[in-house]
Amino acid sequence: MHTSLTDQFFSYFTPVYANTDALKAEVYSIRHDVYCDEFGFEAGNSNHVEKDAYDDYSHHFLVRHNNSDTYAGCIRLILPSANQPNTPLPIEEHFFDILDTQVIDPNTLVHGRFAELSRLAVHSNFRKRTSDRRRPEGLTDNPEEREHSKRAFPLINVGLYLSAFSLALYCHTYYGLDNIFMVTEPRLARNIKRFGLAFEQAGPLVEYHGARAPYVFKATNERNMSEETKNLLEGINDILIQQFSPHLP
Repeated sequence: MHTSLTDQFFSYFTPVYANTDALKAEVYSIRHDVYCDEFGFEAGNSNHVEKDAYDDYSHHFLVRHNNSDTYAGCIRLILPSANQPNTPLPIEEHFFDILDTQVIDPNTLVHGRFAELSRLAVHSNFRKRTSDRRRPEGLTDNPEEREHSKRAFPLINVGLYLSAFSLALYCHTYYGLDNIFMVTEPRLARNIKRFGLAFEQAGPLVEYHGARAPYVFKATNERNMSEETKNLLEGINDILIQQFSPHLP
């Protein structure tokens, strides 16, 4: 019997908007485990916290594993506050000078109307497969595991991305947010695109913890999502919008 993507996800996981200090501490702890202790991308510390200046104007999301009541992964949407729209994003500081203007011209972008996804991390406890453990996102490209992961993207990652998209598309509707950027591996962008999250490569590959490139999702491309992805997003919206909407202007 076919089980829908929505049923699969919610049978194991619940999306959470990290709107308290305790929940943000969970985010920073997962990031320290993955980015500092496990992969060495960032310097570790005795507080077991991986945090940077962008977190002060980011919205954070977690995915909670229902059976164990533990947090499996996290992601953030960097979005300056309405009263400080000119606050810079990482993509703006490090990649705008190499963007392909045929894809998106940075000179046409309005501060406060673009955001950035970053710091996706899946805890090692939820990356059980050998090939998954080599990547902080928990993504596999081992052909022998494709049947187990036939949707081409782990449920945790789908839930994290769609949690951030829940807020981004809400802001598109009510605040005119037009573009969502991220910097990632081409392989990860391809897998995301299979779910209709049509990120377009917007610049050349650069070396940063592996070959990565800037990508952009134009909010009007929401219509390209598969029906299954739209259904899962609706389910995530039902949970998250009531959590994050009181924290928006």
